[in-house]
Amino acid sequence: MHDELLEILRRRINNKPGEPKAAGTPEAKLGSRARGMLGILRAMPPGKHNMCEIVEWLARQGREDDVAAIILGSKATTAPTCIADGTDVCYRCTNSFTCAKRLAALPNGLGRTDLLMAYRFDICDFLRSALSLPEYVRLLVADPLLLKFAVAYATAVDAKNQLKVVGLVNVGLPTLEKNHGKYCPYTDIWSLQP
Repeated sequence: MHDELLEILRRRINNKPGEPKAAGTPEAKLGSRARGMLGILRAMPPGKHNMCEIVEWLARQGREDDVAAIILGSKATTAPTCIADGTDVCYRCTNSFTCAKRLAALPNGLGRTDLLMAYRFDICDFLRSALSLPEYVRLLVADPLLLKFAVAYATAVDAKNQLKVVGLVNVGLPTLEKNHGKYCPYTDIWSLQP
């Protein structure tokens, strides 16, 4: 199914109905978030980087505006049904990430669900509206649960798939579907195609 979706996206990018094929480089066919992520990846040291590392690097460079324009959505996103029914990736996490340690300290069931739902529906959006951009980006770096919900679907899924289709990002890296409870900023790996 994943290959079929990539093929559909490839056809849309390369041959939109009623529009001539985009001329020039593969970058000419990309949306603004995909072009932005490509620029970030080209500016970063070579290698594989997860979304936490990307945001942290941008913050160290003083590029909070790029975090806001390219990576963040206008509101918190992820599948609340996956949180409610316990199928979100956070429930199965066995890593030693800061957020995983905090979730593991809570009782199974409602404690974890309540915390994830609070982040999804209240905390992330409130902090974004209440803090300056540099303060908010510093919090995203410090608290990966915020980043989990703050990363835009258009970046995590759409932009990554566009970059894969045109061969600029390693196609072997998974696209973590935010709307299926699979998104984790630690496992959202980005790497330019060698």
